[in-house]
This record gives sequence, structure tokens and C-alpha cells, in this order.
Amino acid sequence: MENRIVTTFAELSAAAPALGRLAAIKKPQKVVYHVAKLVKYVQAELKHFDESRIELVKKYGTERPATPEELAAGVGSESMFEITDAESRKKFSDEFTELCDVEVEIPWRRVKFSDLQDFEISAADVLALEPLMAFDEDERTAAPSPDATS
Repeated sequence: MENRIVTTFAELSAAAPALGRLAAIKKPQKVVYHVAKLVKYVQAELKHFDESRIELVKKYGTERPATPEELAAGVGSESMFEITDAESRKKFSDEFTELCDVEVEIPWRRVKFSDLQDFEISAADVLALEPLMAFDEDERTAAPSPDATS
């Protein structure tokens, strides 16, 4: 198995909530270590993604005071940025799409799906985690058992 994961910011961002749920499941120490280290790498990459996204919002947005509702919700700032005009929204959207498509390399191995077979994990989480998981070829291509269709 390759000792690196190549994915995109968009896939990492989509996988992050499922990875958090996976990290919360009690597992053998070998798997715990592997998942914990993967979480650290993903968090570091997503920090860069979030910082870049915020810069884009500031680039195309207009600063305004936070509303009382936003302050009550804990936005953490007295001011907000809002993208109001169509041209700025289009430019933001185009650059944000480019940012989402940036290739990211994580210097760590994928989590083996077979290491998680004894734990409850939803199909939705497996799909979200797919860029971070390694599947045995027979796991990807196996046909459902006959009694699974009844």
C-alpha cells in the first residue's frame, strides 16, 4: 500500500466530518494510531484550505458589522464579510472552485476498510471517506450475497 494519499481540498473537506466520527469509534490501538495521525494531517491541510477560503471572501466581499443574531450565534467577530454583487459572486465562485480542485498530498497511508469491518460505520461515511480509505479489490467488486436482495 502506498504511503501517501493524493486527493483534493474538496474531497478532504467532504470527508472531514466522517473522519471525525470514525476517530470517535473505539478501535484497537493500531487502528487508533493510524486514524489519529490521519486526522492530524487532514486538519493541517484543511486549515490551509479555510485560510485561503477566508482570503477569497475578504477579497470579493464587503465588510459589515455583525448582526446581534450573528454575535449571539458566536461568529467570533464584530464584523462580517458579505459578497453582494453578482460579478464578485461569480469571481469568488470561480476562484473557490479552483481552490477546491487543488491537489493535496498527505504523507500517510489510507485506512484499510478491512480494519473497520467490526465497527459500525454508515454507508454515507464510507462514501465520504473513500479518498482516505484503501479497499481490497474483492471488497470493491464483490457482488451482494443472494439473501441481501430479499
